[in-house]
Amino acid sequence: MDRAAVCDASPIILFSAAERMNLLRRVIGELLIPAAVASEIEAGGRNCPAAVAIHGEPWIRIVDSGPSLPELSGMRLGSGELSVLSIAFTLPGAVAVLDDLAARKAAASLQIPVRGSLGICLVAKQRGLISSAGQVIADLLEAGLYLHDSTLQMALSRVGEDWP
Repeated sequence: MDRAAVCDASPIILFSAAERMNLLRRVIGELLIPAAVASEIEAGGRNCPAAVAIHGEPWIRIVDSGPSLPELSGMRLGSGELSVLSIAFTLPGAVAVLDDLAARKAAASLQIPVRGSLGICLVAKQRGLISSAGQVIADLLEAGLYLHDSTLQMALSRVGEDWP
């Protein structure tokens, strides 16, 4: 990806738990992690896979969370989501990498492009980086991703796969 990517905790937690961080790197490229998101991840312990990833991967940079956007006041979002959206809004062409539905809706209202964990898997399949998006999604589900079966079926049909 050629543009800046500002990432929330969920994709980092899921891809690291599923041992798929390399796929995240290959699809997204360099990730900016707001300090508020880093704090959320570190709450799981300095030795959890996500904390190890954000401190051990050279393509992940922790950045200052900065002030929250006035446009986001009153929205019921966590500090991590607020930071991701605020940073992505101020960086021309940046994409927000997050899974939270309320945060995705807020991003749409601000016209911030969004990429979620499911979308990352689909792009990886389209680019030929993986042979089975379904297998990667199954790994992410085991790691804690929640998606309805109908959503999975519809998404996988876009890349020529079926969900069991």
